[in-house]
Amino acid sequence: MDFKLNERSQEVKSLLTLKLLFPFLLAGIYILIIYIFLPWRTLIPLMGVYFVPPLGKESVIPTGVALGLNPTLIAFSIAFVDIVVGLFLVWNFDLLKKIPFMGDYINFAEKKGKRLIKEKSWFRSFTLIGLVFLVMVPFQGSGAVTASIIGRMIGIKPYQTWMSIITGSILGCFLIAYFTDTVLYLFQKDIFLGLIFGFIGILLFLFIYFAFWKKS
Repeated sequence: MDFKLNERSQEVKSLLTLKLLFPFLLAGIYILIIYIFLPWRTLIPLMGVYFVPPLGKESVIPTGVALGLNPTLIAFSIAFVDIVVGLFLVWNFDLLKKIPFMGDYINFAEKKGKRLIKEKSWFRSFTLIGLVFLVMVPFQGSGAVTASIIGRMIGIKPYQTWMSIITGSILGCFLIAYFTDTVLYLFQKDIFLGLIFGFIGILLFLFIYFAFWKKS
C-alpha cells in the first residue's frame, strides 16, 4: 500500500514538474529557432517589450511590420507569447497564487476579472466567445493573462480556456499584422487611399471599443 502511495506521489510530482517546465521549454525552442534562422535582432526585442505595460499587440505588431518583418512572422511570434503564457497560467494557477508578488498580481487580476464579468453583460452570455474576444482585442486589461484568470474563475476547463487563448491571439495578431501591412502598401501606392483605409480601421476599432468594451 505504501509503495502504491509513493508511486502515485511520484507521478503527481512528475506531472507538476512537467507543467511547470514545459512552457519554458517551448519558449526556449522557439527563441533558439529565431536566433538561428530568423532576424532575431529585431524580433526578440519586440517579443520582450510585449511584456511591458502598456505596450500590447496593437503597438508591437505594427512596429515590427514597419521595421520590415514579415507580417506572418511577427503575428505568429506575438501570438506564440500569448499561447505559452496562457498554457503556463492555466496549468500552474494554484501554484502561482502561492508565490510572493506573483500571487499578489493574480489576486489583483482576479478583482479586475470579477469587475469585468459584472460590467460586461455580453461576456456573461457568451463565455467561450467572450474569452476569445478578450484575447483578440487590443484593449487595456485584455489579453492572455486576464483570459486565463477569468476562465478559471468562471469554471471553464483549462484546455477550453487555452484553446480560446490560442484562437483569440492568432485572430487578433494576424488581423493587426495584415491590416498594418495593407495600410503601408496603400501608402506606397496612394497616400490618400492609405489614409482612408487607416481611418476606416480606426473608426472600426473605436466602434468595437465603445459598443462592447466601454459599455457596461
